[in-house]
Amino acid sequence: MCLCRLFSCNKAMKNRIKVLSESLEEFGLTEIEYKGLRVSRGGSASAAPQVCAPVVNTQVVADKKEEAVEDDSAIDMSKAVKSPMVGVAYTKPDPDSPEFVKVGDKVSEGTTLCLIEAMKTYNPVKSDRSGTVKKILVKGGDSVEFEQPLFIIE
Repeated sequence: MCLCRLFSCNKAMKNRIKVLSESLEEFGLTEIEYKGLRVSRGGSASAAPQVCAPVVNTQVVADKKEEAVEDDSAIDMSKAVKSPMVGVAYTKPDPDSPEFVKVGDKVSEGTTLCLIEAMKTYNPVKSDRSGTVKKILVKGGDSVEFEQPLFIIE
């Protein structure tokens, strides 16, 4: 059965399933879970998982608490500010402060957009251009990967 028939997969979900499935094979894992999506391999560790194709030995279970991910196909990723490192993103300097930026805010080059905590060090992510914040793609406390789009600034 196709995974897309099991779930109403949008592009972001399909990409997440693909990355998780590839990680199973790359690291020799039998199960991996990320943001409420679990991909596990039934059977031998050498069986390659398949994505949006007939599933032989792969099970994908979506956590019911997973929020609906909206379709990001209309977003111009060339305008994205990307994460410079792996870590945890924080959109506020501290829990009692307002967010660094909100959708619609005008920012100039060098404006701090968020912080990324890596190895107990908080690293500011600054805007590389002037413009308007069109979309925020990360929430405070989210784990982020290297080169993951965080903000769309036009």
